[in-house]
Amino acid sequence: MIIEEEQNDNFDELLGAFGSHANVNRRARRERRASMKPDDKRRKKGDARDTQLNVRVRQSVFELARKICKAEDWTQPDLIENAIEALAKQKGIKPDA
Repeated sequence: MIIEEEQNDNFDELLGAFGSHANVNRRARRERRASMKPDDKRRKKGDARDTQLNVRVRQSVFELARKICKAEDWTQPDLIENAIEALAKQKGIKPDA
């Protein structure tokens, strides 16, 4: 029976439980969501983000983005989408599709 208890303890470490602050259920839920495909029906959000955009910015711009995200309760992808859509609307540019 001691071997079985040791295996159960090792299971927590496998999921990333380190110390008394670990939340194994939260970690397992995040890993499950990360494995979902963009068109998976279990996702609760609207349109799937299936195109990646990588940019490097100055530290001052990064801090501004972080403050805007906090003030508006947005994620960074939400900020980028809203900023690009607002600029396109201001310039009168419409998407091709």
